[in-house]
Amino acid sequence: MRANLAAFTRKNRLSILLILLLFVGAALFVYGYVAVEKAFYVWDNEFYYRFTGELFQQFNVSFGAGLHYLLESLNNDYNVYYALAIQPFFFIAGTSRPVYEIALVVVYLVPFILVTALVARKLLENRARGLFWLAIGVALLVPTVMLPTLRAYPDTSSALAIALATLLYLKDPAFKRLGQLLGVGLLIGLAALLRRHFAYSVFSFYGAVGVVALVRFAGEWQSKKGKAVLPLIRRVFQVALGAIFALLTVTIFNPQVVAKTLVIDFNKLYGSYLVPWPQEFGWLLDSFGWLPFGLAVVGLFLLWRNSTRKEEALFFALFGLFEFLLWVFYIRQISIQYTLHLGIFIVVGLASFIYYAWQFLKTRTQPTVFRSTAALGVVLIAANLLAGLAFPAPTKIFSTNWQPMIRADYQQVVNLAKYLDDHTTLDDPIYVVASSYHFNSDTLLAANRVATGQTDPTLLLPSTPDIDSRDYYPLERLLSATVVVVIDPFEYHIAPDQQQVVKVVYDMFLQNKALAQDFSVMNPGFPIDASTRAVIYRRVKAPSLVTSLETLQMIQSYVKQRPGIQYDWINLDPPNMPTFSLTDRRGTELEIDPAKFGNKTGQAELVYSWPVTGTEKFQGKVSFEKEGCGEATVTFSAAQPDTTPAQFAEFKAKPGLGQDFEVDFSKAAGKFVVLNVIPPAQPGCIFKVDLDLEK
Repeated sequence: MRANLAAFTRKNRLSILLILLLFVGAALFVYGYVAVEKAFYVWDNEFYYRFTGELFQQFNVSFGAGLHYLLESLNNDYNVYYALAIQPFFFIAGTSRPVYEIALVVVYLVPFILVTALVARKLLENRARGLFWLAIGVALLVPTVMLPTLRAYPDTSSALAIALATLLYLKDPAFKRLGQLLGVGLLIGLAALLRRHFAYSVFSFYGAVGVVALVRFAGEWQSKKGKAVLPLIRRVFQVALGAIFALLTVTIFNPQVVAKTLVIDFNKLYGSYLVPWPQEFGWLLDSFGWLPFGLAVVGLFLLWRNSTRKEEALFFALFGLFEFLLWVFYIRQISIQYTLHLGIFIVVGLASFIYYAWQFLKTRTQPTVFRSTAALGVVLIAANLLAGLAFPAPTKIFSTNWQPMIRADYQQVVNLAKYLDDHTTLDDPIYVVASSYHFNSDTLLAANRVATGQTDPTLLLPSTPDIDSRDYYPLERLLSATVVVVIDPFEYHIAPDQQQVVKVVYDMFLQNKALAQDFSVMNPGFPIDASTRAVIYRRVKAPSLVTSLETLQMIQSYVKQRPGIQYDWINLDPPNMPTFSLTDRRGTELEIDPAKFGNKTGQAELVYSWPVTGTEKFQGKVSFEKEGCGEATVTFSAAQPDTTPAQFAEFKAKPGLGQDFEVDFSKAAGKFVVLNVIPPAQPGCIFKVDLDLEK
């Protein structure tokens, strides 16, 4: 064993050295790129790093605590399986962001590049090491291969799993061994497990396998007739088994996401992110550069045309085509990590084009022409890297530019955080009216850490809604806000007509309408940069029912469709007075704890968030946590901002008496329905009100 290993090492000494240099060089490049950045990391650029650090902290407490954090993450949009492989780096070198980025390079990025090079070598049927290193060089010169890692996305982990699945499939496309078939399914499932959007690759991968089988069947039918049917059936069975195993992998390690997929329409929930297909098409080509993208397509065609393993080449080209078509015509979302779905195909396509062009020029042109053309090719590819990571290109033929993030207004944002820190306390919720990577509430949170030098924030910055299809009405957060910071002009990161939950608050305050009238201007124009200011407001008056309904009316006039996770009932209680926990299942459950009441009326007040048609009927139930409590009262009123609420139903209940009730909204058609819950007088009488809408 040792002798074989020693012989292998001697034989491949240069390759091993070059691979080590690749790891070191890529890590140093990413470190240098991140080191020159001067920015506030927000949203996804910060989330993955933070989650990785939190997992590390929990494992430091105990293995059980770390495992608990991991399992809890399965209930969220982001699970932290990707972070497991990064933990040793944090243990050895600390938890800084550069360490996190280097870990992404070593664990995911460089292995992805190496496997992609092996795929290229396999498809081009060339055992020469030069072709392997050609593909590596191309991968390093395609900016979008590295950009997700540079922006702290761990999505290359899924791209690596897809590349490994592709390489394993190419080893034996006939799937003669069950282990290989299941291994491919496991890797495809792992890709979807690590990053959810790679679930679409299941359809692209097995769709390509299926189409290749149909092409083979069509070719064999003329000569074999009925004998061609059995191989087709076998292939259908293999595709089904592989897809099932991929699904089983996800189900075992993240059953929550499978359950969510069965009950949540994610296309509807994230509908605001969808862009028209021409925009998606243009964005993908801009991201890679029109010239590299076009040459890669030509390269894949040449690969299929010249390869003696046409089925494998056809599979790979179809896999890439299906991924492209899925994103352009169905998924239609824009973000840099999504380019990884096409990264392997662009790299292999470019490597193929260069390989076949090299062969052609080498044999059919004069040496001077050959050398000049080769030099021009190197210059163009290097220019594409520079266009992507350093200097913006004047033309779309090269990659979109993604320079290191450096903010010219860095100090001004820190000054704004200091100003807010001086004028607020942790009892003052601050509502930030901005939703872009340039400015949002996370920007202020990061600036607050810089300003104070502390990890724990000294500003209270609650989460606020950003996306119409995904989030919720801003009413509750506005009612609890003490300070509102409006960034002017309006900051948005997707189509502004899909961020009306932000725009309505922006207009409300700058036009002094509805709830904005409960605030006064604290600072009329804190400068951020030459064209951006922060207008700061402070609450001077407690909200009233009239103001709340006016505000909801204005919000609904902007946000035509109810946001995706908006509860049926909106809490109208005064600021900082949580009086209940609210959860939606079949209907709504309100848990009332009178001990938490801080308002003068001593009651919970809510408004129904759906437009009322008058046909709604509810089954209700009041349940008490213990015996001996007095009477609780539940009332329903029809209300408009300009009229006095008209009560149309009242129900009284106490332990063992009058706990079930029915109510219909026939008397509230076209109006708002306000729910009031008056608790028992005795302290400690926690109780629940369940409201289930009759279907």
